[in-house]
Amino acid sequence: MHRAIVTATRNLGDATGDPVTHLASGGPMQLRNRDVFKYSKLDSTVADNNEIAVCGDIRSAYRINDRLGVTVERVPMLFDTANNRPNGKRGWYARKRVGAGVVNGNAARVLQVLPA
Repeated sequence: MHRAIVTATRNLGDATGDPVTHLASGGPMQLRNRDVFKYSKLDSTVADNNEIAVCGDIRSAYRINDRLGVTVERVPMLFDTANNRPNGKRGWYARKRVGAGVVNGNAARVLQVLPA
């Protein structure tokens, strides 16, 4: 959820008046005993067609794969960015392969506000 939606959700309560959330800003946030995380790319207002939350088991839905190993190469001559001339320094160039993607689309859903 966007932090504005998290703030609005803090004020919700059940029929007895007890809060349904434990969205304390200092510790782990939970909603109905599920972890809540802030994500600023989601919409910050509750309006028609806005996507305000992602609900589900994110660990089952999305996977990040790190390949073993890192390739590191020595760069014998670095160039100045202003004039494109050698600046007398040496450097290192490193690269690593990482992949990510949705592996189970049914494990999580995006909560979208429907028009009234």
